[in-house]
Amino acid sequence: MRMQPVWISRRDSTASQVLLRPLLRVLNWLRIALCVHALVVNALRWHEVAHRGLLVAALIWMVTWTALAALAYSRSATRRQAFLVADLVVAVALMALSAPILGTTVFANDYLALPAYWAICAPLVVAMAYGVVPGAITGAVVGGILVVVTPSLEPALWSWLVVFALLGAGIGVLVDLLLSSMGERDRAFAETASLAERERLNRIVHDGVLQVLALVEREGPGMGPRGVRLAALAREQESRLRVLLLDRSLDQPAADQVDITAVLDRHESSTVTISAMAERVMVSSREALEIDAVVTEILANVAKHAGPAARAWVLLEHEGRELIISLRDNGIGAKAEDITKAGERGHIGVRESVLGRIRDLGGQAVVRAAPGRGVDWELRIPVQ
Repeated sequence: MRMQPVWISRRDSTASQVLLRPLLRVLNWLRIALCVHALVVNALRWHEVAHRGLLVAALIWMVTWTALAALAYSRSATRRQAFLVADLVVAVALMALSAPILGTTVFANDYLALPAYWAICAPLVVAMAYGVVPGAITGAVVGGILVVVTPSLEPALWSWLVVFALLGAGIGVLVDLLLSSMGERDRAFAETASLAERERLNRIVHDGVLQVLALVEREGPGMGPRGVRLAALAREQESRLRVLLLDRSLDQPAADQVDITAVLDRHESSTVTISAMAERVMVSSREALEIDAVVTEILANVAKHAGPAARAWVLLEHEGRELIISLRDNGIGAKAEDITKAGERGHIGVRESVLGRIRDLGGQAVVRAAPGRGVDWELRIPVQ
């Protein structure tokens, strides 16, 4: 069976490799620097070492393995579990042989292991490959082997376990954060590309399909009963297509938050024009539902009472902490007092769906109307 790469889950993507490759190069240079440090440390205590021949053999082994690791981790094909396990075994072995080779007296002076800090490199690779917990565990194993082979309550000895475990966990956290940031960046790029593609398709569809549907809707009534039906179908399909083209993402960046501009965009049709600012205006989902219901009721009244050729316009503005929604139509109009009295007489649509909802939101609703000049609503709603 072919061995699977070390970089699992999100770490095996091309984007992740862009991050991990330079980190591994930095780790290789760190390994070389720590190898040189270990050679200097052991040279300074050469005359106190119990078994100098074994020390030379161990140092040659460490230098050789440093070169092999630098070569292996620079090639993705050789970053395999088997080599990573071997890397850990070498680190643990050199740590475990510290006391026997150096001698109990020399080792007990400061508990500085034979490979010194070189052994931390293997747990760091594990942290990069698998994350926080495996990095902390392998760090504790490599550092804790000194406690196992030379049991003692000396803080200098136990510090190896603590420091190596924390370093492994820390590198795991750092790599996880960097990978998450890259994921967010890639998603942002993908969203930008998607919006650009949507705009391109909007232009194509607007110049073609929507114009044809609008032509059928306009000319259909002159073709008799079947033409009227065809015009109605064209109007319905044009409305649906505009909703798809103008659909904005309703992603909620915070809990219970909705973009009200996206909600209003869904009312766009062949007889309704929506105008809103480009940026998002976030409101609570409850407020969004209430505002949507008010707009739906007013547009329904336009369809019922303004006349068959009436059109409606909806304008959304955001001033400070106040949301202003203006709705007007070019229908047959009415007297403003008639609309107000309709609410007083118990007209459910005006009294409850419009005035009642706006009042519950803490806002104000003003209506202006005149016969032959349509109806103009202004809704002012406080928002956070």
